[in-house]
Parts: sequence; structure tokens; C-alpha cells
Amino acid sequence: MELRIEQTSSTPSVYFNKETNILLIEGRSISENPTEYTEEISKWLKENISTSKIDELILIVKLEYYNSSSFNNILKILNDIEKEYKKGKKIKIMWYTHKDDEIEKEDIEEIKSQFKMPIEILYF
Repeated sequence: MELRIEQTSSTPSVYFNKETNILLIEGRSISENPTEYTEEISKWLKENISTSKIDELILIVKLEYYNSSSFNNILKILNDIEKEYKKGKKIKIMWYTHKDDEIEKEDIEEIKSQFKMPIEILYF
């Protein structure tokens, strides 16, 4: 059930706290190949949420900066989580953004229109 991915200069840290059911993605995601960490998250989700090892998940996304390929891969992760939400799992997304960043605002609107699960927008 453990998930820990160390931050690099181009990828964020990823950590699941099994006491609180919080999955935290934090840092910068500027890799041109973000699948190096997002595939590991997707695999972990399938092994732990899809198999009912975890009934509740709080995803906290605190990315100071991300590029478009990272954003697309995060959407894939959100897709995986949305499937479990539709099956009745308790899911909450907390997405931190910069208040004055217009691109991030557009991304947030895309996320909110695409997914039905609760998404709380917070500011750095």
C-alpha cells in the first residue's frame, strides 16, 4: 500500500499517507516524459483503490509549475480516480493553484467541466 516517489529536478514528489488516506503530489512537473511518475501512480491506484484496499482517497495536488504534457498525464490519473468515484468510493480532490495565473485558471475550468467528483480549489 506504500507509495513514495522522491522529487527530482523535473518531477514532483508523490506520497500516500495510509493513516489519512491522502495522496499528495507536490513540487514541479516539467519533465517532457512525465509518465515516469504518473504510470507508477496509476499502477498504485489500480492495485489499491480498484481492489478495495482503500475506500476513501483525498488527492492533494500542489504543483508550483507544470507543463502541458504533465497536465495531460495528471488528467489520466484523474480519469482513473473518477472511475472509482463512480463506483461509490469516497474521493476528494484538493487542487492548489496560483490566483493570478490565467493558464492555471483555464486548466482548472477544464478539470471541473470534465469530472464529477468534488474538486476544491485552493491557493498557494
